[in-house]
Amino acid sequence: VTRAATDLATGGAKADYFGSVVREPILAGEPIVPRKIVRAGDSGYMAAYLEPGMRAMAIRVTVETAAGGFILPGDRVDVLLTQETNLANLGAEAAGRGSKFASSTVMQNVKVLAIDQSTRAEDDQQAVVGATATLEIAPSDTETLALAKAAGILSLTLRSYADTAGPSGRVHAPKPEATAVRVFRGGAPEVVVVQ
Repeated sequence: VTRAATDLATGGAKADYFGSVVREPILAGEPIVPRKIVRAGDSGYMAAYLEPGMRAMAIRVTVETAAGGFILPGDRVDVLLTQETNLANLGAEAAGRGSKFASSTVMQNVKVLAIDQSTRAEDDQQAVVGATATLEIAPSDTETLALAKAAGILSLTLRSYADTAGPSGRVHAPKPEATAVRVFRGGAPEVVVVQ
């Protein structure tokens, strides 16, 4: 009871506010009241943590697609799309070749907001293995990332801290799936893959 009364009167200890995000402006000399901040783990924290004008979007990751778990909240990454080009539905000649894969960079220099629900790594933590990565992207890039998620497997590549300058966001739209066209030359059919 004493701690609750002290917190109401003084705003609590400074350590209670580390990692918190300001929800409303706080003027110089104004007491910090709970309604003006969002503490890490509270509902609404991610919305307050986002940069103005940006969006948070999660993608599924594994140890293999997230640089072995070495991607931490706050890091910058590139997003790669790997998709299968299926030739099986174009006849025996194309089916004999099997499937081929194509990979391309969809987004670059994107900030990682969280791995699963962790928005920051512990001081001694060097790796985080999670099932989702939440990325901070521009509203115009949300459709590109959603399309890439549907088109194939997404992988994150970790960028060096020395390489975080430059543009952030969409590199180009994902390439449409390659198609095969059957061409007849002198009566002999030949399957040509068009990228």
